[in-house]
Amino acid sequence: MFCPSNTSVFNNTWTNEGFSLCFFDSIFYSISFGFILLFGGMQILFYIKFSNNIDNEYLNKNFLFRLQYLLHFLLMLEAFVKFSIETTIIEKNKFYGYLILNCAAKSISWILAIVLVYVESCKALPSIPTRGHGLVLLIFWTLQLIIENFAFISYKGEEWFWNLDSQTDKIRFSLWCFRFGATLLCFLIGFRAPGVPKRRYGLAIESQEIETFSQKLNKRIGLSFSYIWKTESLITKAYFFFCFLIMLSMRVTSVMVSIFSKILFNQMIDIRNNNTVGFETSNSPVFNEPFKFPLLLLVSLTLLLFLDGKLIQNGFLNNLRSFLWLRVKQNIKKLASKNIYFNVQKLSYNLHSQNKPKEFYNLINDGSESISNFLSSLLFDFMPIFLDILIAILYFMFLFNMWFSILIFLSLSIYLTITIYISERRAKLNTVLNERKKNLEEKTVEALDNVKFVKLNATEHHETEKYTKLVDRCQIAETTTLKSLWFLNLLQNMVMNVSLLVGSAYCSWMITTEEALTIGDFVLFASFLLRLYSELSSLGSYYKSIKKSFYDMEIALNYTDYYISKSKNLKFFEYHNGTLRFEGVSFDNFSGGSDDSINFSIEPGQKVCLTGCTSNEIKKIQEVMLKLNSYFSGMIKYDNQDIRNLEEESLRRLVGLLDMNEIKLFYNESLEFNLVYGKLGFVKYEDLDKIVDYADLKQKVTNMEDGFGTIISQQNNFFSQKDLIKIEIARIYAKNPNYLIINDTSLETVKDEKLRKMINQLCDNRTCLFFTNDKETLKSMDKIVVLEKGRTVKFGQYDDLFSDQN
Repeated sequence: MFCPSNTSVFNNTWTNEGFSLCFFDSIFYSISFGFILLFGGMQILFYIKFSNNIDNEYLNKNFLFRLQYLLHFLLMLEAFVKFSIETTIIEKNKFYGYLILNCAAKSISWILAIVLVYVESCKALPSIPTRGHGLVLLIFWTLQLIIENFAFISYKGEEWFWNLDSQTDKIRFSLWCFRFGATLLCFLIGFRAPGVPKRRYGLAIESQEIETFSQKLNKRIGLSFSYIWKTESLITKAYFFFCFLIMLSMRVTSVMVSIFSKILFNQMIDIRNNNTVGFETSNSPVFNEPFKFPLLLLVSLTLLLFLDGKLIQNGFLNNLRSFLWLRVKQNIKKLASKNIYFNVQKLSYNLHSQNKPKEFYNLINDGSESISNFLSSLLFDFMPIFLDILIAILYFMFLFNMWFSILIFLSLSIYLTITIYISERRAKLNTVLNERKKNLEEKTVEALDNVKFVKLNATEHHETEKYTKLVDRCQIAETTTLKSLWFLNLLQNMVMNVSLLVGSAYCSWMITTEEALTIGDFVLFASFLLRLYSELSSLGSYYKSIKKSFYDMEIALNYTDYYISKSKNLKFFEYHNGTLRFEGVSFDNFSGGSDDSINFSIEPGQKVCLTGCTSNEIKKIQEVMLKLNSYFSGMIKYDNQDIRNLEEESLRRLVGLLDMNEIKLFYNESLEFNLVYGKLGFVKYEDLDKIVDYADLKQKVTNMEDGFGTIISQQNNFFSQKDLIKIEIARIYAKNPNYLIINDTSLETVKDEKLRKMINQLCDNRTCLFFTNDKETLKSMDKIVVLEKGRTVKFGQYDDLFSDQN
């Protein structure tokens, strides 16, 4: 016999509120066996034919890898243990066909899974390797876990072990606990893929690999939640947890509304029936039983509706959650914008020069806004929908029967699949529409801009026809987009109404035929499903919103990730004695020799001048010395440390730039802020007098009404060109760098003896590099390096280079 009592597998699939064990053990495990036999066998054959062995040095034989093998082996062994117990202890030498099939299907399935784990861990295909296990194994583990979870559906079944009344129930329950735990571990470890090499044989996988969407999503979710944990405000964290609890409370309230509606409906029917009987059997107008008005139920239901608020736009709980979330959202945006702004400031000078400041501001604002919106949509739009779906499936499974759960699961799965798929298609159609609209605008503006040329060639009709064709293309794209929206709404409406019709018909049948349910249960089912579908109607807009937030977040974080990855292996600059060397530096000839480049050295405390430079060459040398630009060949060494390996901030703190031709003031800031900008937060107020005395600005500050607190603006600019140079000198004096770069090509410094004296004093005990063509300044240099067309042609002292003979 295949099944006990000589019954067919499909005749008794559902008996006594649970799956038949014969049906369950033979059909479900056969499905997973058929899947891995077909697709797993094809994968194994593919590996045998095309794969290569991976060298031992690339293999990962860690603890999780060994545990994964052990679990697969134990699950294969469990199939034989179960068969032995069923045939010797439980059934007493009765070998039913379904037990043999179950043992064979499970054991072979897990053996094939072991083989697949082995080939994916020890062999490599001639293609780009994956980061984890293949799709076949992942689906197989998922199927096995689903099968073991199906046991919960039959928790009332008499053939099952949930009552634990007998020794048989205890044995079967123990075996199921082992299978469930081991399968769950296989499922979780499978996603970690401990045995799959991170570096494949023959392919060097570097850390700069392109992230998959799931990895990006996990990273962005973790980043969004990190702004909650990082905040120092306990009130903000408390508000976050309150908002989360309110969201859960709203789910409970939604269920309670349906339950109270059912109770109220049943009670009103009972009251009506009782009153009617009393009226018919009594000669008196007074009823036999006192009239019972369900006032308490009505008040309770009204209170629940007030809290839930599904009849209007927002209920009390949702409004309270929105109010509390405002502070959390502001805190997330503040921390996120601070982080993005800091990383944008750290981006290379080349990136900043290629983009407008307004674009970076929009990047900071949109990026921080997208992080808070992403978290809000995730927690209060998507999560409630999926929680309601889960609640609906479990609620109707336990209080009605499993067919209601299956109906809801299938209908909602179809609904979600249709919504997400067509929403993706609509996004592409909208992109096409926007491109065509942009093309129409560009072509129209271009034609109107060249209207003189159009008139000269008498092509007005041609331009009009071209315009008409472009409008037609836009309208076709617009029509297609609207059709997709209409089609989406139509399919959603069909799924909703068909599922409601089938469920209502089945519920009505159970009320009228089997009397297993009440009319209140019908009301509960219909109201619950309608409320659920009312939430799902906004799923498309939620999906679009979270996708936009994800896209904006991706753009912002690409910039910050760029800086983080760029600065990962940089070292902090360690100052020793102050040497500076240029070795084969060139900006144009990246393959030339040392004779075609800049070569010189500056010893500690020396003043060295570069002369013969063009303004463009001066700018490039300044940028590479301050690591604002990295596009050069050769090496620049500070204290024998290559500038390419140094962290920018630690270097720039010790290098000062005094450029007489490019002096910047921060408008709408105080004079004090501008004077000590290079050492903000480290200069005491009493030291300001020393700084202005050194820069000869004391009289200027005294004449200002607010002194150091005077706000500098473009309208009230009190400073001449000499004053601006003095402010720059004051900044260098306050910063006190060990290296100093001076562009002394300004006519003001040549004319003013005081300015030259201050600049010379700045160079005391510092390694200084000058750019100048002034004769007197050149005479004071320890060494002069003459450049011609970007290469060193000669160097020495002034008398040697510029004597009458030379």
